[in-house]
Amino acid sequence: HPRTAPDQSRKRALLSITNRVRSPAPHSIHRHRTPNPRQSTLTTSGVVRAAVAMSCCANPNVSREVNRAKCAAVVSLILGIVGLVLGVPLGPLGILTVLAGLFDTIGGSMLVCCGPTQKGQGECIHCGAMVMFILSSILNGISFIVLIIVTSTMGAVAQSACANEALEGWVNKNDMPQLRNYDKEDCVKDKNKVMGALGTFAVFAILISVVCMGVKVWACVACCKARTAIQKEVQLLQQRAAAMPTATQMPVTVAMPVATVEGASVVVVPSRATA
Repeated sequence: HPRTAPDQSRKRALLSITNRVRSPAPHSIHRHRTPNPRQSTLTTSGVVRAAVAMSCCANPNVSREVNRAKCAAVVSLILGIVGLVLGVPLGPLGILTVLAGLFDTIGGSMLVCCGPTQKGQGECIHCGAMVMFILSSILNGISFIVLIIVTSTMGAVAQSACANEALEGWVNKNDMPQLRNYDKEDCVKDKNKVMGALGTFAVFAILISVVCMGVKVWACVACCKARTAIQKEVQLLQQRAAAMPTATQMPVTVAMPVATVEGASVVVVPSRATA
């Protein structure tokens, strides 16, 4: 029959469309059944990066000044631990270094471990950390001055050590007369060795004191700016809270139905069937 061919072609077209709708594409099946391991790895690394950023100095929930203060606190904490490690073996000579490192460790730990995580928080803790950094910077300045004085004094002592007059009172002329004619060249060589070692140590210690003092000043300024920013955030939050309308309870009158004789209707209630 001439109409059978178009009907069959229509049926085939409908069947193909139905099969396409019912069966999903092969790439979609592959996407849903087998997840991409690279994508999951990237997601995990992104979470780790976000956690590290929030724990260090890139927390998006606080202001930029607070993050900068936390960065300065991390550096001060590291320098404080180094100062404690280097100052304890020196004994009495490392008292200033140990005290400065102790104040640095306390101030840095206050912001790193107990720092604010939301806006409008941490004003008092920044003030306390700033006090610790100020005390530490004062001690670093004192140690810087002491190092310069000690280095210059020991240099003058080493210069006068090779003079013949320096041996008087220390050398017994009867027992050890050869020490009176101590070779000046040997004395100068020994003096140069001592001064070289002392100068290297003094320059290294002075540079560390200058770097520590600069970091403490940076930390103090950062804490002061963070405290000011937190105060502004607190004022802004208080203004927003005051501007919000408060819900008040208004009395509501409720209309109660009143029964009247004219509107009453007789209702017949069937009684139970008795045996």
